[in-house]
Amino acid sequence: MKIRMGARLSVEIDVPSDLRAMEFPALLLIPLVENAVKHGVEPTAEPVTIAIRARIVTADTHQHLQIDVDDTGAGLADEPGAGVGLANVRAQLEHRFGAEATLTIGSKDGGGVRSRITLPKTA
Repeated sequence: MKIRMGARLSVEIDVPSDLRAMEFPALLLIPLVENAVKHGVEPTAEPVTIAIRARIVTADTHQHLQIDVDDTGAGLADEPGAGVGLANVRAQLEHRFGAEATLTIGSKDGGGVRSRITLPKTA
């Protein structure tokens, strides 16, 4: 996509080295990045940044791995979450982690969209 989009697309990856070693379902981020390109980059002629970030968060004394795919693009035009790719991500999360994992999608302050996966931290 970077070759096709050229200067219109920048990608940032912020994943600390200790988190890179954690288990994470293969290919789970691809639909989120594809959506950021399709709905965030393609509709606008302006440069867009897609950022992938991971961190550990604590909620109710439990640690979770939180991965965000953010874009600075066009924002949400429709109700988020109805596509096949997102349905597949939700199904994978449900199958692997049950109710302990979530996928949320929403507008960011200042424009763009954040897709967030939260799942239990494994060793």
